This record gives sequence, structure tokens and C-alpha cells, in this order.
Amino acid sequence: NHVSDTVKTNLWFFTAEKASFLVPREAVKSKHEGIHDDTTMTRIANDQFRDVAAEETLELYQDLINQASRKLSPVTTFVTENEHVGSYRLVICHRSDSGRGLFSGLSNLVKSTPSLLLTRKEFEPFHGFVVISLSITAESGVSPNWQSQLEDGVSLLFSSFASSSTTFSKNVTPFNSAYNTCAAIYVFYFHAHVSAETLADLDYLQNRLIGESKINKLHTMIRTQELTTWSESRIDGAINNNIEIMHLLAQHFDYLQSPYQHSNQSAAALESDIHKLIHALEDDFEQEVLSACLRFNALVKHTNMYRKSKSALLFEISTDCLKNNRRYPEQPYCILMIIGSDFRGFHVRFSDISRGGVRLIKSKSQVEWQRNAAELFFEDYSLAWTQQRKNKDIPEGGSKGVILTLAKSTDNTSAFKRYIDAILDYLLPDPETQPNRRSDDMVFIGPDENTADLMDWACDFACMRGLRTWKAFTTGKSARLGGIPHDQFGMTTRGVHQYVLGSLAKMGLNEEDVTKCQTGGPDGDLGSNEILISKDKTIAIIDGSGVLYDPIGLNRSELRRLATARLPVKHFTTKLLSPQGFLINSDEKSVQMLPDGTEVEDSLKFRNNFHLHPLFTADVFVPCGGRPAAVNMSNINVFERVKDPNGVASNRFKLIVEGANLFITQDARLVLENNGVVLFKD
Repeated sequence: NHVSDTVKTNLWFFTAEKASFLVPREAVKSKHEGIHDDTTMTRIANDQFRDVAAEETLELYQDLINQASRKLSPVTTFVTENEHVGSYRLVICHRSDSGRGLFSGLSNLVKSTPSLLLTRKEFEPFHGFVVISLSITAESGVSPNWQSQLEDGVSLLFSSFASSSTTFSKNVTPFNSAYNTCAAIYVFYFHAHVSAETLADLDYLQNRLIGESKINKLHTMIRTQELTTWSESRIDGAINNNIEIMHLLAQHFDYLQSPYQHSNQSAAALESDIHKLIHALEDDFEQEVLSACLRFNALVKHTNMYRKSKSALLFEISTDCLKNNRRYPEQPYCILMIIGSDFRGFHVRFSDISRGGVRLIKSKSQVEWQRNAAELFFEDYSLAWTQQRKNKDIPEGGSKGVILTLAKSTDNTSAFKRYIDAILDYLLPDPETQPNRRSDDMVFIGPDENTADLMDWACDFACMRGLRTWKAFTTGKSARLGGIPHDQFGMTTRGVHQYVLGSLAKMGLNEEDVTKCQTGGPDGDLGSNEILISKDKTIAIIDGSGVLYDPIGLNRSELRRLATARLPVKHFTTKLLSPQGFLINSDEKSVQMLPDGTEVEDSLKFRNNFHLHPLFTADVFVPCGGRPAAVNMSNINVFERVKDPNGVASNRFKLIVEGANLFITQDARLVLENNGVVLFKD
């Protein structure tokens, strides 16, 4: 309650107790990634709760957990404690690997609702689940539909970025907050930042035939300037400086998309008012940002924002968002933007029935996350376009999905699951909020970076959600589900390796005698299989955990051990390295030393740039992982050639066979080929 009669600040006390469990977590987990876990209360409850909970509480929580076990979104219910004094409990159950920031965000949610007083919060952990209980007093004058408003707020808090720190008000409801977040992300990725004058200058230069590589360099410079001018922090600032207009923009979106108050006439009238308010702004940048938000409203073709049950927000955006944008030479068939509480992602497909992998991108630092985030949609588009051309001889077109989790995120599996859940929302129209929508769309996904072991789960979950084509929803699944596991049979790697063997034969070289460098380590699909089926002398491997190098060749038996166990290079037994060999762990914060005495102060930077290091040279290079455009026109002069101890320069590699999509940009490939490198792109 209030601290005193004169000080109207609420004072909260929290007590915390470490939960203990009689039954270990592993004993209740199924083999199918949480789909068929044991949810028996006596086995999943913590000891303290099981000892003191009343029978009706045990029954209530058991029912909520049973419901939550069949979905990824939260389950909510209200319990009437004393209707005469307006005493209620809002009980929320969700899976324990999601719901980032929800517990603290709930306080802001209740406080922002007029005539509601939050008197108590309880957080109870179970194996695989969390139950939150809010004790609420509804005072006189409270809205008659306050309970449904709170449930809608919980759903939006759970599924969007606006969880813990947002203070809600009349103009910043949970809906407005979620809208602002998603609109800002749209502006960052899809708003055309390059001016017409700049495009005209590029046309002039291109017509003067100054060269494709120089044009690409100019595009890179312009993109760098765009990211500085149109940074996410500046976009967020423009939105936060104009909350009242953003409130109207959210209302405009509501008129266009809401199943409850859809009105094109009201939207048109409000749009006229919004235009006047935007044009009255003194700041040109803020005008552009808010105008882009208005365009976002017009381009959204479908969203799951109004579903009662959702674990992430999805928007199908008209491909007109890419019109006249030179970075995207061909318009795709469909663009999905998916936003979760701890991730963002896209799915692009180039025909109505398409197939392609979904990759999950991890970031070890905030700086790395910002770099990954900057090109996230361009990466997805480029991968999908590449897949479209690779699929030219089969009925299905090309698609690709990308998921970027928060920096230093420890549980990336949950993000993938909620991304898939949102796509299933898109494929399975909700009869309550989309009674007239028919979905004939068919989305198929496959394994990619960090998702190869999740194809079974996605297939099982699609079946649980009721998808008619669930058996075909994923490729690369196990034989149990009628699939062929890509990693087990090394399907991609075998194709790549045949190019290596054929090229070596043409060059008159034996595989056992050549040296090789590799990106993508023994913990990955391509990387592990490349190690297991090759017979070369591998001298360098770069993966997410660090850099492994030995000029006389890395111990093949040890590499096989790591590849079989799917362990990254940081687990390599260093005593098996020669005196000239080294392992630089990218997680290590202290200074590490190379054999020649060189100090490595920033291990993450060393890993990110080692493909440009003079030691990273061999007969063959097989990229099996790594970030797109790691080799581009800005660093090709460093990458293409290296000097020997006598100062004589030669090609860094004789042969490059790409297993990883987009590791080398097209213009950089041409430079390498012109200098005599034999290169096969993925």
C-alpha cells in the first residue's frame, strides 16, 4: 500500500526462496523437445509448493499446465476470491523457456488500468513451466470488460519486445507499445533511405561505365551512411518524441486490421488528420519516420496481433515495400516479419509453394548483434533468392527464414519454436478473429545453421496445431517421421565435397596431400560432415567458439571426435597441437598468446577477422559456415593474396568450394576468378 498518507508511493516487499525438486528435470522430459513431457503435478512441482498448496490450487495449476503443454503461448484464467470487495486473482501459466520480462511487465499493465490495485504477485516454478498469480482489487468505476483487457495485455506483453521497462498510459497501451516496436522495425528494414538524387548519381556513374566493382563499393558506402542516419536508436527516438501521433497511427492500424472495429472509412478520415500532423512537424527525420509508419499500416496484408493466443507477432507485408529498391532486383511472392520478446526474424518465399531452410543467428556481443541485425532482411532475401535459383529444376520455389536472437542469449531453441508457432498462426486462420480468411498458403521449411536438430519438433508441433500438411512441413527430419536427416547423411556436404574431389583431380592433386582451411566447425551440420568425409590436411578451422590452427595439420582423430560429438573447436585437446599450433577461444576475456609471441587482446575480433589473417592460407578453402559477405569488395584486396616470408605474393587459395551461402559476395568472386582462383559458388 502507500508508504504514508502524505507519500502516495507504493512500497513493495519481495521474498525469494530457491526451489528444490524431488524429481529431476530430465526424468520428466520426453524425447520430442517438450511436446510430450510428463506434466503430472506430483512430478513437476517444486517441493515447497507441493507441501503447502491447497487441493483446489493443485487442481487449478494442473489444469493450466495441461493446457500450456499443448501450446507455446500463455494460458490465463481469473479466480474470484471475494466478489463483494472486488478481490480476484489473475493466474497465468507459460513455458519456462519464454516470457522474458513478463513478471515485471505485469505490474505496469495492472497499474495502467484505471481502478485496479495490484496487491500481491507470486511466481511459482515447475519443471518446464511457470505459474504467475496476481492478486487484484477491482475498485468502483472499473471498466466492465477489464478482465478481457488484462488478458489481451498479457498476450501482447508475452509476444512482443515491450515487456519489462515500458510504462503504460492512455496513449501507450500494450497494443500501442507492441505496434510502436513493430512499426519501428519495419521502418529500419524497409523504408527507402536512399534519396532520388543519390540514385540519379549512381545511374550516371553506371552509364559512364566506371565498373561494377566501383558501383558496388559506392552502394556499400551509401549503406553504411544509411545505417548511421537511420539507426534503430534514432528511429525509436522519433517515435518516442511523437507518442500522441503514434497513438493515432496505432488506431489507424486498428481500423484497417481489427476484426472488431474494421472500418476503411474511419481509417481514411483518420489518415487525413495524421498527414496534417506529420507535415506540421519541424524535424524532417521525424516526418519521414512517421510517414513510413503510415505506409507500414497500408502494406500489412495480415497479422496475428488480434489472436487471443500467440507466442510471437507476425505480419505479412506486401512485397510492394521493395519496389524501386535497388538492393532487391526481384520482388518475392511473400514476406513475413516475425517479432518475439527476445528475437526478430523474417521468412521470404519466391513462389506460393516454396521450400528452404531456416537459420538461427547467434551473437556473442551487442556489437556483433547490431552487425547481424543491420543486414538481417537483406541476408534472408539473398538466401531465398539463391534458393529460388537452386530450385529451378524442381516444382517448389525457393524460400528462406532467418531468426536473430538477443545478444548472449543462452536459449535459442525457444526462439525457433515461437517463430514456427507464428508461421503456423499464418497458415491456420483463427475462426474467432479471422472468420472470413481462407489460407491456401503452403510453407515448407528445412534445416540450416543451428536448427538441424529441431526439424522433428517442428513437424510434431505442426501436427499438434492441426496443420493438414504437417508431414511435409519440414525436411531433414528423422526416419520416424518419414524424413531423411540431412546431417546424418551429409546430403549437402557430399555434394560440396564432390566438387572438391573433381577439381583436385582436374588439377592433378591428391586429396591426402593438399592443405585446407575451413569456416564452420565440428559442431555444425556442414562443418562436422566435411571433417568426417574428407582426407585432406586441415590446417585451420574457424567456428563460433574460436580459431583452431596448426600449420602441420590438425590431428584428424581429434577432429573426428569433435565432429562425431558435435562439439565446437574450443573443446579440441590442445596438447595434440604442434608447437606452431594454437587455439584462440572467443569466449576468453583475458589476453591470449600466439606461438610467435603476438598478443590477442580481443579474441572475438580475432575470430571474426582471421579469414583475412596471413596464416589463413592453403590449397583449398571450404566455407561451411560464417556470416554472409565476410569476403567483399572492401576487403578483397586483403583476402585474395598473401605474402610468403620472402615477401612474394601469391593467391591465398588455389580452389574455393562454397558450402555456406553468401560467404563471398559476387563481385569479390569475380576478382578471385580473374586472379586464377578456381571457385564454385553455393
